[in-house]
Amino acid sequence: MRRLSFPLFSWVLAVCLSTVTSNSFGTEFTKLIRRVPESANALVLVNADKLYMSPVAVSEEWEKNREERYNAGLTVVPPSADKMVIASQLDLEYMHPTWQFALVESEKPTLLATVARKFGGVLDKVVGMPAVRLPDDSFIVELSETLRGAMAPANRQQTSRWVGLADHNLSPYLQDAANFADNAGHVILALDVTHSITAEDVAHRLGSNMDVYGDILQKSPVEPKELAELLASMKGVMLGITFQDQAYGKIRIDFGVDATKLEPIAKPLLLAILHHRGAMIEDFDDWVLAVDGMTITLGGKLSSSGVMRLSSLIELPTHVLATDETANAANGEGAQDNTPPTMVEATQAYFKSTEDILKDLRRHKGQGKSIGTYGMWFENYARKVERLPMLNVDEEMLNYGSFLSTQLRNASMAIKGIGIRSRPEAMAAASNAGGGSINFSSGFAGGYRGYGGYRNLSSSGTGTTYLAARAAGDSPGMAAFAASKDKMRQQQQARVQVRANEKAKGAAEAQQIMGQIQAGQAQIRRNMVEKYKVEF
Repeated sequence: MRRLSFPLFSWVLAVCLSTVTSNSFGTEFTKLIRRVPESANALVLVNADKLYMSPVAVSEEWEKNREERYNAGLTVVPPSADKMVIASQLDLEYMHPTWQFALVESEKPTLLATVARKFGGVLDKVVGMPAVRLPDDSFIVELSETLRGAMAPANRQQTSRWVGLADHNLSPYLQDAANFADNAGHVILALDVTHSITAEDVAHRLGSNMDVYGDILQKSPVEPKELAELLASMKGVMLGITFQDQAYGKIRIDFGVDATKLEPIAKPLLLAILHHRGAMIEDFDDWVLAVDGMTITLGGKLSSSGVMRLSSLIELPTHVLATDETANAANGEGAQDNTPPTMVEATQAYFKSTEDILKDLRRHKGQGKSIGTYGMWFENYARKVERLPMLNVDEEMLNYGSFLSTQLRNASMAIKGIGIRSRPEAMAAASNAGGGSINFSSGFAGGYRGYGGYRNLSSSGTGTTYLAARAAGDSPGMAAFAASKDKMRQQQQARVQVRANEKAKGAAEAQQIMGQIQAGQAQIRRNMVEKYKVEF
């Protein structure tokens, strides 16, 4: 089953740690929002009408090339969509959806009989509404002449309950997301994580990744226990993208308590999370942080590369929802405009799309030091390749596309495997350097036992935890904290060295895979030029 991808939010959840305001966005989307199943905890709103009227869209003629941009993976907006809502109920521990949902509003009607015939679906009715059940385990339902919805998996009872109730109530946080956009707001992503994480979870995640967060935590003005409790109070995350003369983005993180104390470490901590999760975008380095009570924002300019990467976070429950099978076309009107492309045209378009997808990744070729921070995008771009239109595309080119998506996933695994390979060696190195590991979470009742509680043993053999030592205010306690801090520094240095070695190995492997992709691309280009006698 296709999955709705929200890795952006997993960046924040990784340590248990976006977006403009006013009511017009929410007002325009009110009717659509009411149709979203109320158990949703993840939401995406796209105002395509306004997006394509933005200055940058007008100057670059996005409207003229909507279908080409969509097929090339440069936008998540279906060619005929005026507004789009995507939602999901995510298992927040594993970031996998229980169900996926989407609404697309368009002035162009869709004839489901044509959709069923073209994609091998079966016509149906759900609560009296025309529908088609598709082979990819999804339903498409015609809610009105201008509104179609989709749900996956194709659970008929669940779909019937959704269709049968036209007025759902989303969580307060997601309802706020619809209101946190103004006339310039074009894309809003939101995740409700209220009451989903505990301070013990946060403490364990921080403590088990001291090689990543250690330097930042040592500079924190917030005591570890208070820091963990603050981060665990997080209510949700939003991401907003606005298109003006260029794209601008803002990440917004909302907490249940005052977050002012986090200001000195908020940006380095967030960027460390992104680096660690392989989800970094270079634009974030220049974004500006702001803290206002219980809200932290980070925002700035977005490059075309940044927009493309963020668009890869969003997927429809079924790609068929993006097709434009209009009634007029089905009745034979406008047949010339709907004639399928010839094989050479379809194959050229497919190859051009793979070039566009690879162009962004090539920007980082040779940057062995930083390639590990982009691992998530390899996986996302592999899915982009798999979603490219295949109708009338040469079989050899499709085989190349399969090779490409596989190799991109191999590169992603090479990078993601860094943490798995380095953890045992890092633990051993830290133990040799400082006599054990730091138990960041032992200040909580019972500590965190999910993966075993690690203790830092002092030189005298008595158990002294980092949290307890730091919390002590008397002289002996401060001396213990100093000793603990010194051991932590030694352990951290050992872990950093091990991780650096593994990063170099993973990056080298990913670079080798990229070299194989480049060779494959050159070969398929030669083969296609020779076969069709036209330029590719």
